[in-house]
Formats: sequence, structure tokens, C-alpha cells
Amino acid sequence: MNFREFILGLGVTIKEIKNWPKALLFRGGVFDSIECNYKKLGKVKLFRNDRNIFDTILASLRCDLNIHQINILKSIISQKDKDIIEIQINNEESIKFNNNDNIIGFIFEIFVRNVYDIDNTSEKRTVVDIGANEADTALFFASKGYDVVSFEPISYVYENGKANIDLNENLRSKIKFINKGISCKNGKTKIYFGEDLDKYSGDATIYNSTKNSEWIDVITLDTAMKDYNIIPDVLKMDCEGCEVDIILNSDLSMFNEIYFEYHTIFPKIDENILIKELENQGFIMKYKNSIVKDLGIIKMIKNKL
Repeated sequence: MNFREFILGLGVTIKEIKNWPKALLFRGGVFDSIECNYKKLGKVKLFRNDRNIFDTILASLRCDLNIHQINILKSIISQKDKDIIEIQINNEESIKFNNNDNIIGFIFEIFVRNVYDIDNTSEKRTVVDIGANEADTALFFASKGYDVVSFEPISYVYENGKANIDLNENLRSKIKFINKGISCKNGKTKIYFGEDLDKYSGDATIYNSTKNSEWIDVITLDTAMKDYNIIPDVLKMDCEGCEVDIILNSDLSMFNEIYFEYHTIFPKIDENILIKELENQGFIMKYKNSIVKDLGIIKMIKNKL
């Protein structure tokens, strides 16, 4: 957490938590548990191992959430100690996830903060999902009516994703889940993890060399399209920097919509360069949703003019 993020978090803590002095001490490790009294959420009991949930709640409350989003947030928090977390997406359907240390953060980002502004569809539409993580985005897109071809190269994360898909029989047939990464060449590459051996956090990247690594299989986007008979439509990329190589070295003009999470901290390239390249390929920017400094979601759509 950099200084700017710390100040933002401090401001949200004071604004949103009535007993904020004790909450700050809890976050700093002074207390092992606390009953946070949130102005929008009410009272939430948190323990030492819930500090990541504390941070994620603050990140969500930093956004301008509507009543529906607040209700989803409340529902997820109420299930934080259960083995299975269930999100109600309408009166008849829900999505289930196996609970682990990080899935709640992913759920917050996708289902509460709604970083992928995608419409429901009754048409035959397909999403190519690069960086599928634990299938949170795959299940989200499938719940909107899309067919999804998802790529997740890290073996353990891939297995977690498969298990989440298996929990959702109503959506399982709409998802192809593939244990490979997308790159600018076919073959193998080494991917690195944080010093804490955390392979599940979504911060694995080819750009940040550490002592912890795994060799992964990678294929080009062109190879993926041919091997899996994909009709290009929607492209989503959240792969901790690989979006840079893909955008700068690929012709993506066959897609109608592109969502990419930019990570300028890894390859150290300004996201505006990526936007400009996609504009040169016939896209216009629909929106830019900044999550924190150097990280956010950008949606590009094909310019029909």
C-alpha cells in the first residue's frame, strides 16, 4: 500500500466507520477482533484473519455504491465464515463460490463494484477471458448469457476455478476453462509470485522476478482462436501486465468490445499508450474505471462510424 492509498483508506475509515479509532488500531494489529460499526452496513464482526476483508470493504465503500450493491456487499460479508458463498443474481438464480482467503475480494470487485459493465444478452455472444483466476469473471459473464472461453495458466488457481464452475451446474455448460496463458508466442514461460508464496492473490506476473515461480504453457491469441473455434466478439484481459504484450503485438480489430485491466506498475508503460494502440485499430474508449493508482479497468468498443 503506497502513501496515497493509505491516505484514501484513512479518509474512508473515518467517514464510513463510526468507531473509526478502534478500527484503525484493529487494522494496525493492536486488536485481534473488532465489531466495526459501518454507517452503510451496520455492525460487522471482524477477526485477525479478516483484515483483507476490512481493506476490501473500504475499497468498495470508496465507490458510490447504490442500494443493490450495498445489499450484495452485506450478503457477502454475512457469509464470510461459510465454506460456500452464494450470490443471488436474480429471484431464481445464484452463483456459488468456494470460500478461501482471496475469493471474497474477487467477488467484491466483480459483483459489487461492477468493474465489468456488461449487459445481459439473449444473443449468441462469446467472451474470451484471459486471466480467468478462480473463474469469478467466467461465472459472471456466463450469468449474463454469454458463452465464455477462459484461460488460466497457474495450476493451483486453475483447479480452484474448475471447482467453482462445478458448483454451478446451470452455468457450467457455457464455460470452457483452459489451463493455459495467452502470450505473443507459443511455448512455455516462467511466471513469478509474491515473496509470501501466495499463488492465489492474482498478483502473479512475468514482469516481477522473485524467488517463487512456476513454468506455464502459453499460446498466442491467434492459436487460441483456431484451436478452440472461437468467433471473436468480446475480449477481456486481466493478466497482470500481459495485456501490454497482447495489445502492442496483436491485431485485435476483429473484436467488438475489449475490456482490459491495466497494470502500469509491472511493465511500466502508460495505459494511454495502450488506449492509443487500440484507437489505431478502430476502437474508441467507452470508460476508464480506476481502482487504485496504476491499476484500473478500461473498456474499448469498436467504432461503428
